[in-house]
Amino acid sequence: FFLLVRHSALMGFATKTLALLALCALSSALLPGFFSEVKLSITEATKFRFMPDGRMLICKRNGEFFLANPIDTPLAPTPYMTITNLDDGGEKGVLSFVLDPNFAANGFFYVWYMAPTGMRVSRFKFTAANPVTSETVLWTDPTPALNQPYHFGGDIQVYNGQLYFTSGDKSEPEKAQDNAFSHSCVFRINLDGSIPADNNTPKMEPACWATGIRNGWRAVFDDTTGKFFVGEVGGNNQPVATEDLHLVESGKNYGWPDCEGLCSNPDFASTCDCNVHASPIYTYPHQYAPGQIANAAIIAGYVNRGTMFPAQYDHVFFYADYTRNVVFYLPMDANANVNGEPVNFDVPFGSVINFEAGPDGSMWFSTLSEIVRIAHSGGGNFPPVILTTTVTPTVGPAPLVVSFAATAVDAENAPLTFTWDFGDGTMATGASLTHTYILEGQYNPILRVSDGQAIATKVLSVSVGTPPSVAITTPANGYKFVGNEQITITANIPGVNQNSVSWELLLFHDDHTHPFYTTSGTKTITITAPVTGHAFEDNTYIIVTVRAVATNGLENEATINLLPDEVFLNLDTVPSGLSLYINGIPATTPYSVDSLKFFEQKLDTLNTQCFNNQVYSFSSWSDGGAKAHTITVGAVDTGLIATFQTTGTACNSLESCVSRGCGNYNGALSCQCDEACSAYGDCCADYMALCNPVTVTEGPSTTTTLTMGGSTTTTTTAAGTTTTTAAATTTTTTTVAGTTTTTAAGTTTTVSDTSCAVYGCGYNPDNKCQCDEVCSAPEYNDCCSDRDAVCGAPSTPEPTTTAPNCAFYGCGIFSDANACQCDEVCPAFGDCCTDWNTCNF
Repeated sequence: FFLLVRHSALMGFATKTLALLALCALSSALLPGFFSEVKLSITEATKFRFMPDGRMLICKRNGEFFLANPIDTPLAPTPYMTITNLDDGGEKGVLSFVLDPNFAANGFFYVWYMAPTGMRVSRFKFTAANPVTSETVLWTDPTPALNQPYHFGGDIQVYNGQLYFTSGDKSEPEKAQDNAFSHSCVFRINLDGSIPADNNTPKMEPACWATGIRNGWRAVFDDTTGKFFVGEVGGNNQPVATEDLHLVESGKNYGWPDCEGLCSNPDFASTCDCNVHASPIYTYPHQYAPGQIANAAIIAGYVNRGTMFPAQYDHVFFYADYTRNVVFYLPMDANANVNGEPVNFDVPFGSVINFEAGPDGSMWFSTLSEIVRIAHSGGGNFPPVILTTTVTPTVGPAPLVVSFAATAVDAENAPLTFTWDFGDGTMATGASLTHTYILEGQYNPILRVSDGQAIATKVLSVSVGTPPSVAITTPANGYKFVGNEQITITANIPGVNQNSVSWELLLFHDDHTHPFYTTSGTKTITITAPVTGHAFEDNTYIIVTVRAVATNGLENEATINLLPDEVFLNLDTVPSGLSLYINGIPATTPYSVDSLKFFEQKLDTLNTQCFNNQVYSFSSWSDGGAKAHTITVGAVDTGLIATFQTTGTACNSLESCVSRGCGNYNGALSCQCDEACSAYGDCCADYMALCNPVTVTEGPSTTTTLTMGGSTTTTTTAAGTTTTTAAATTTTTTTVAGTTTTTAAGTTTTVSDTSCAVYGCGYNPDNKCQCDEVCSAPEYNDCCSDRDAVCGAPSTPEPTTTAPNCAFYGCGIFSDANACQCDEVCPAFGDCCTDWNTCNF
């Protein structure tokens, strides 16, 4: 206000300043020069797009699509199509859509939604007659997690002729880093559904382009720079959870659930590795201050490239927080690099779920219940601001005489015209008046206030007649339930047909809600209390609402809360202070969490971890379960302890993978932590325990010959054998059952154990020569000389490499004799056959 008063004193417009003060105080407290308007009241409009012909296409999570003219206030949406082949339980349903770059010519648009068989991307053609029948499925999720309700992402964008769509961990965070599952991916496909050849992640799903995202609800390309921003909604462990904005790039792993925030975040020191995991470009904590419960959920917006807003908003990144109900902007330079701290753009508008930049440069967003537009006057005319509205009475029998009154202010002090559309086909003008409703029904009168150049609008409500009586008779409000309990909920709604009854159940979590269950056409429902999925920790319960519409069009509702019957799960380690995973999320012990009785909790831990500069290896759980196992919490508090044993290795030792990370190779070090080390016999002692690799039974042989300065060096790595020949020295090192033999210049040592009679028939990577059936293959040619005499001729023909594909070799088969591989770990080694993805692992 100080700046506004100063400005008015300089300009001499005291009257205008008072109007501006009122505008700032009452128009959502936007920054000076901005104004907002509610364009439409609509539930869960998950996405809308502006079409080339000037119209809007809007979708709801329940599968309904609408067309509207963005000039109208309020919007007057008309139904366009409905996707009925839909699973909209929990947070699933139609999550997003995008128009084809050539939409004006081909009419294609692409929808990212949950079908009963899993998430899919489908192409539709914008036609006047039944566009649903034009569906062409382009991609389906190979690991759909159909029984889970939350964290499926997701957004879909198009850039450079390719589709990018975001997912989440599907309420199964333990699978986010498992390459066998499509969880937590950002996907990329071509517009025809084919897979780009340069997608670059170790995930077995070839459409996966980047990974490690907990829930990528909203994502956007900055067309100017080609940068792709994804907002990652953070976890539920309040003291350490963060909201992250990622610049997502090909092949990168963003860490969930092993990381939140920066890869160097000390809260995830035991699980997050900057050599493996990428950091966000901006991050903020769930909690405002330590110990303060405050949820958060980032909603990524867009880089502002429009010209409506003042220059200070050029190329800023707009985003919102769903639970804090605030829109922010993050300063960026012209190349979309963060160069400042975030700034509040407005006060609460509601739970924002989607952003779009308007064609004129204005900001549009949807909340759970509205579509809102924010614009800037550009130094010109401000629209009026409606200060107050009074409707008396809002409910009553017909005929109903209703008094309407309103006050408004205009920044330019222009005369205002108040126009009332009563919703029954009649209209009148005046700031204060009465109107008589003759017929029963639900009416939504609209007030429009004009200053001659711009119009402010507000939608009101009047119910004429008697609304239905609605009550939930069983169970009682506050009823406590346990996991897997069958809960029957009955409503008493006399005089209303059950076809006019609908139910909505929400999962309340601290300060926000999640969709839980919806149905209609019945006065009694039965639900099963979950035992998996979103845990009932902190302040979490189920809100049950039943709604009924009478024959006169009037609606009424009743609501109760179902509360979880809880106990505590107390976890610790020996020594205390190590990390565990609970439902896939790391936690430092001692750790206690409130749990619904009979809820399933997935427990796991690292094979090896560092504590007080000592490497500790997992030994056992106090309940006798495996390292990774699931427990069902009982009716009383439960305590479990994971015991670890010291390995005697210091964490900072170069001989330990703890200090170097898994998947890394460094030829200068004496032992290795890469995935092929077991084939070469050079793994660090704690590699198997720490990195938990897939066992590979045979590794490739490689031979490199270098000629330098008159000396010839030949290095052959075949099952752990290295031979080096230099100008003056010959050294042969062979690892056979722990034996090392060295031959230096002028000396000769005979190694007698090169016989299959010594080794036994079969393959051993530590042996100097081999006795397996494929040793004579040209790629290896590493048979011991007495292989056939001792073991007999090969019982099967040597495989050929004339047909290097899985159709020839068979899926799930590994053989070093094959030119390419068809086993489940071939992505890690980069030796998959080109048709490997047809094996559907």
